[in-house]
Amino acid sequence: MNPLVSKFIEKVLEPIKYQKMHSHIAKELEDHLELLKEDYTKRGVKEEAAYQKAIEEMGDAAVIGHSLHNIHKPRVEWSIVILIAVLTCISFIMLAMWNKHYLESSYAYDVHIRQIIFIIIGSSFTSGVYFLDYRCFEKYSIIGWGIGNLILLGVLFSGITVNGMTRWLRIGGITFSAVHLAQPLLILSYAGLIRKWGNDSIKTRISLGVAALLPIALIAIENIFGAIVLGSVFLVMLTCYINSKEFKGNTLKWISLLYGVPLSGIVLFGAKVLNNANRIQRLTGFMHPELDPKGSGYLYIVMKNFRKNASWIGDKGLRMIDGYIPTADMPNNLIFTFIVGKLGWLAGGVLIIILALVILRLFVARNKIHENYGRLAALGIATLFTIQFIANILMNLGYMPLITSYMPFISYGGSAMISDMLMVGIVLSIYRRKDIIVVQHNLSSIKLKSGNPKVLDIATQLTLLDVDIEVIVKATGLKYEEIERLYKNRI
Repeated sequence: MNPLVSKFIEKVLEPIKYQKMHSHIAKELEDHLELLKEDYTKRGVKEEAAYQKAIEEMGDAAVIGHSLHNIHKPRVEWSIVILIAVLTCISFIMLAMWNKHYLESSYAYDVHIRQIIFIIIGSSFTSGVYFLDYRCFEKYSIIGWGIGNLILLGVLFSGITVNGMTRWLRIGGITFSAVHLAQPLLILSYAGLIRKWGNDSIKTRISLGVAALLPIALIAIENIFGAIVLGSVFLVMLTCYINSKEFKGNTLKWISLLYGVPLSGIVLFGAKVLNNANRIQRLTGFMHPELDPKGSGYLYIVMKNFRKNASWIGDKGLRMIDGYIPTADMPNNLIFTFIVGKLGWLAGGVLIIILALVILRLFVARNKIHENYGRLAALGIATLFTIQFIANILMNLGYMPLITSYMPFISYGGSAMISDMLMVGIVLSIYRRKDIIVVQHNLSSIKLKSGNPKVLDIATQLTLLDVDIEVIVKATGLKYEEIERLYKNRI
């Protein structure tokens, strides 16, 4: 590299704090300067003087460096961090109250202490993943998908059965929920598979459907609700991808096919329910609890009375359901019922508002992400949390059958807490790099012309980041008026 060019690039890179971008930026600057130098040498300017003129044409190195730093510096979505911190604090306080209310139970004390440990471990996972480059998950998406399915298969052959359900794995003396362990891997991997196979042949698109159905089927063996949740997440991700500009194909045709498969699954699921007397009884108990008030409808009647008689402030609701609802269910499945029962409907309403803000911020953060894989992965995680929040609240209010459900960041559970924290860390990692665009191209082969689609694409991406027009002109070689037009078209 020419010494003048080397010194110029060093000055540009000096203000840019994100070290991982240095090699990419240096390569872009070097290519651009070489292209400008060639133009000058063709006009008869000597090489050394041509380099000097090329550098002068680029402008002030410090100004360029600070502009590029503003483009590439990592971002933190503080609203999500604060809201998740609030939810984990609520979890800690609620379990402390639950522990005090059921002080005679050693189980209550254990739950409280363990939740503190789970929150600490989960927070460390969030911090660790935040600094990880999430794009490695796309690169190894097939491997990640395979590991996720192996975890689910492991439950079938060596799972631990608790309360008649085989949903846990023991690894190194620690017990994990297989679904919670596999979920982050499956969502991240499936986002990669969508981008890998979604625009290929019909055969690979069919493979994409099979890749979604396999983990759903494995989960459905022991956990139908878990299978419905994961299936819904995949469905939303595929819908978003098919409706995006990235998808090449007949949108209406593929959307019809996409939703035809789940509808068939619903029919098959309905047939399975109707062939199971126990499930029919539980469904009847939910829909018509008065028909079996001492059996399958018992808890639904209790929940109905709770909704009617719980106070706005105070523990009237909790005193009303004590002895009628299993104590062990309150810190996990029925944590919202405990909160309303102990503190009143006002506290429950505040919690719902906080949960709504979490969901809103997750989707807002997702919409600010420019990189396609990151957008898909963040969408999958946001959808997962949304379904779990809504389903758990509806179940606690008695508007949904009682199932094994939990409220993210609030309910007691090590696997769930750690998995949720891990996924939040991934969203933060994606958002951290939302403005970091690595444009890999060879400027010497592009020959910066206004009509070149590659150059226009680069300029368009930079306008989305609100980069200064002068910087875009220098980076792409386009005219000032053309960049202004791109900004107007964007608006």
